[in-house]
Amino acid sequence: MPPLVTFESYLRYVRDEAAPAEAEAVRAWLSQPANAPTALQWMQAYAESQAETAPPADGHDYGRMLAELRTRAGLESPRPELAPPPARQWPR
Repeated sequence: MPPLVTFESYLRYVRDEAAPAEAEAVRAWLSQPANAPTALQWMQAYAESQAETAPPADGHDYGRMLAELRTRAGLESPRPELAPPPARQWPR
């Protein structure tokens, strides 16, 4: 009987932490068309978890830095509305 593939074994496979036999079992399980819907759910769940926990590549949070800069410069306060130019009066 082939070993049971679970989400945890899939995660170990994706993180390259699985034993060779477990990795082979996961690869065989992923190659089965009947397992495609579950495999897609697992892949999406893993991608979402990575997106939530991954720090910025260069270590800077540019969104936060830009917000601080705008606050210091006073750009977050509402700008006054300019009055429209007066209508021209053409001579008759």
